[in-house]
Amino acid sequence: MHRKTTGYLDVRMASSHEPANHSDHWVTTMRLLVCLALATSCTLAAAATTGDRWTRATDRIAREVCRTEHSPALAICVIQHGRVLVNRAYGTADLENEVPATTRTEFSIASITKQLTAAAILQLAARGKIRLDDDISRFASGFPSDRGITIRRLLNHTAGIHNINSLPSYWAQSGQATTPDALVTFFRDLPLDFEPGTDYRYSNSGYILLGLVIEKVSGQPYADYVRKNLLDPLHLDQMVYGGTSRLIPHRARGYRYDGSAFVNAEHYDDSQAFAMGGFLSTALDLARWTSALHDQEVLPAAAYKEMITPTVLPNGEVLTYGYGVELGALDRRHLLSHAGGGVGFMSQAIFVREEDLTIVALSNTITGGAALEVADRLMRTLLGAPNPSDVSLSHDIASRYVGSYLMDGQMVRILEQGERLAAAYGEADVRKLHYLGNGVFAQEGRLSRLHFVETKGVVTGFVLARYGSLLAKAVRTGN
Repeated sequence: MHRKTTGYLDVRMASSHEPANHSDHWVTTMRLLVCLALATSCTLAAAATTGDRWTRATDRIAREVCRTEHSPALAICVIQHGRVLVNRAYGTADLENEVPATTRTEFSIASITKQLTAAAILQLAARGKIRLDDDISRFASGFPSDRGITIRRLLNHTAGIHNINSLPSYWAQSGQATTPDALVTFFRDLPLDFEPGTDYRYSNSGYILLGLVIEKVSGQPYADYVRKNLLDPLHLDQMVYGGTSRLIPHRARGYRYDGSAFVNAEHYDDSQAFAMGGFLSTALDLARWTSALHDQEVLPAAAYKEMITPTVLPNGEVLTYGYGVELGALDRRHLLSHAGGGVGFMSQAIFVREEDLTIVALSNTITGGAALEVADRLMRTLLGAPNPSDVSLSHDIASRYVGSYLMDGQMVRILEQGERLAAAYGEADVRKLHYLGNGVFAQEGRLSRLHFVETKGVVTGFVLARYGSLLAKAVRTGN
């Protein structure tokens, strides 16, 4: 007896041992195949349309930003739901030799390296090799055990270790090859900036120490551990460590803009960056890393949860930096990101949780904010998120903010320039400010916002934040 079936079972019945009406089954099978072909075609067409639309948007934004933010090259990658939607490169990777940037160009990712370092530490902890509350004195000599400098506090910048990048003595030798132990000597004996666990201050020094922890516990060089345990399992062959003398194919050169032309960035040996900023990558591999990390393909669930959970300080302040991850928001969407600014390079990697969307931008200049700007504009375009509007600012209100502020050892002056305010970071770097209301100002050419703080009606400082994620704090020192 013949059973009447549909769909997938019809195809199977054609090879059944039971009698069948082969003509009917042939027709049904052909209808099924046509439907499948049409469905596949529609899906591919929709994907192609989305990819084409995003590519056009990327091309337009990238070319504008290259011009306005003075970047020789840009590389951009967009991934959503595991599918690469955009992978583009623009401009010139090496100006002197006229080498165009391609999707294979390697850029320094600078401080995004911290995400690799944090992931390696969390992986070792998950494997029972270390505890996050272990004191650094167990792994690095010369540190007393009674100061409370723990691995956890190094991860979220609450350890109080003075930032090596603020030391002139560090920069004086930064063009030479160095070792992790030599780097530690720059800050090991300095007073702490604050009692560990009581405040937040971004410190590259902490991640140098974390790199030493990885080496001591694993018995491997830092870069080898990261390669074998994090990058190789994901087949990320184009994320490479720059802190050696070996050749790196397709490596971009770094530049700065002096106001009229590009010049070479100061020579910097990437061994100086170590675990705080020593890796390079293509845009594609950095985007693949970002997607894999936040899709929980890298760490166990509990470890990843710790990575993105904000710390609460004793005074009740909730931090917006996890472990190697900036915790922000845009238009009610959660942003998990990190930026990098090295000598001659800038990078940005953003993951939008609700959209399973990754956006990466890399540039080979530290002047301006090309990578940050293009990532932000592209994200806002793709999400349909509005750009912040400029609010008029009277002289009386503006004058309340004018003054001198001390931010992480750097003097910042807020000035009046015509009808606007400006932030002066030294004589050469002066940025116009756009008032967004409620004491918040946007900086021209930077994504970070100045959120001014008042005490009893008097402006006492500001918080520097990007997407609501704290970057630094400034205290007013005078008018």
